[in-house]
Amino acid sequence: MDRDTGFIFGIILLIVILAVFIAPKPTKIEPDEHMLSGAIEMGVIAPTTDDLEKYQYLSGLAEAQLNKICNDSGVNASFMFTVVSGEGWAARALEHTQGFHEHGVDLLVGGGWSSQLWVMRDYVETRGMIVVSPSSTNPQEPMIQTDSIFRLTPHDYVIGKIMAHVAYDYGVENMVILERDDAWAVGIGDWFLDEYEALGGEVLKRVKYPPAQSSDFQEHLDKVENSLGAKSTRESTGVFLLSFGEKSVILHELEEYPGLVNVTWFSTDAVANQLDVNSVPEKISAEIKLISPHHLPVWGNYSSSISREYHSLFDDNLGFYEANIHDSCMVLGLSVLEAGSMNTSKVKEALPEVAKDFVGLTGSCGLDKYGDRLDFRTGLYAFSYLGTSFRWLYVGEYHSPTNEIIWENTT
Repeated sequence: MDRDTGFIFGIILLIVILAVFIAPKPTKIEPDEHMLSGAIEMGVIAPTTDDLEKYQYLSGLAEAQLNKICNDSGVNASFMFTVVSGEGWAARALEHTQGFHEHGVDLLVGGGWSSQLWVMRDYVETRGMIVVSPSSTNPQEPMIQTDSIFRLTPHDYVIGKIMAHVAYDYGVENMVILERDDAWAVGIGDWFLDEYEALGGEVLKRVKYPPAQSSDFQEHLDKVENSLGAKSTRESTGVFLLSFGEKSVILHELEEYPGLVNVTWFSTDAVANQLDVNSVPEKISAEIKLISPHHLPVWGNYSSSISREYHSLFDDNLGFYEANIHDSCMVLGLSVLEAGSMNTSKVKEALPEVAKDFVGLTGSCGLDKYGDRLDFRTGLYAFSYLGTSFRWLYVGEYHSPTNEIIWENTT
């Protein structure tokens, strides 16, 4: 493609994208000298068979949009997504990755489970493939520092940074962290500590308990209570709970600790909208709030329409991770069009700028220097009594990368 033809193609592509989403800025990457033509094949690996139809539906939406862009801009090519199931096994996901490569398909959306992406990464890296993951959150360095993997979800430790801003903005200046003694919780706690103290807050103590412990948290709750001491006031003191299934037991045991019920509690996305509020004693639910994050799609006319159709098809809500299936396919496909080539080196070069400019179901998809999601919105939820029962109430949003917090309901 000569320079004039490339310029015209870029303008046409920009106009079409404007009609589909919010206008992205044109990138500066020159198209490949050969015009795209024929089938643009991409592989999509759903983590499980249960997820397969959802992946087919959401990748199908992206396929139709990308083909409309090709048609409207005069590109003699069409996208074709082949969707397979990882069947809940890391080894099966790797087999599919190998199979795609052997058939000349080196552009993939997959690795939705971190365990699957982990075993795929070496094969992908050594063979010059590209994988865009819609939902892997593994924060370990070998996963992050991989040139061939892009992830449209922030990794787990980012929750620590988010909740540091949330707690401090809420007015809590002193915090005790109650956490599992494992890599997941300790990593989130480390990120929280660094960000919270940089903002001006003070972490009074970190209380760790064995990850295998499932009952009798009295010893650990005693330490939390003693650490709070005279600073135990609702306005300025809080507890950051980093837990999994044992969280219900911990909250039940709070009945014996009125001082701990008198402060504001915060937690992680392993809690928000997942813990059954009715499983917690009412007097606990009424007091501690348990403000917790949950990543969100960005709602507009298009995303709301897709959400309604998704719910009618699957009797399920369209969440951030599901919406990212669509956005991952779009980012990868638009990167091919921007590069003007299926050459993975050129696509890899184009992808960060395309992601930054693309606005999809989850909003702007900008990435950090490691290829992980940087631009995103996180909903904030808290225990609240509504009508005749307690439930999770949406109370605001955190916006990255600005760290802006918007409170929408008094908690």
